[in-house]
Amino acid sequence: MSNPVHLIATTFEHPAMGTKDHGFILSDNEAKICFDGEESVIMDDMELLQFALKQEGNDIQPMFEFIKEHEKGININNQYYEWEEIKQYFEDYGE
Repeated sequence: MSNPVHLIATTFEHPAMGTKDHGFILSDNEAKICFDGEESVIMDDMELLQFALKQEGNDIQPMFEFIKEHEKGININNQYYEWEEIKQYFEDYGE
């Protein structure tokens, strides 16, 4: 996995139930993971990253582990952040 990871805040609409959930989409060229269930939109990029890092799931972990292991950046809401800008959020990830 050498392709860039993208994290995008999103709203999921459920017309049949008349509800909306908020969450994120985490993707790279190999996988796409959707997470919903929040009542409000997370607007700040670093808050979204911190929120996503707290979620558990076998599909989510490899992408974040790759970023940490290879000290890669991430694209959050169409803004690229270098490793130096995000590394403090990964200090305890995976431990």
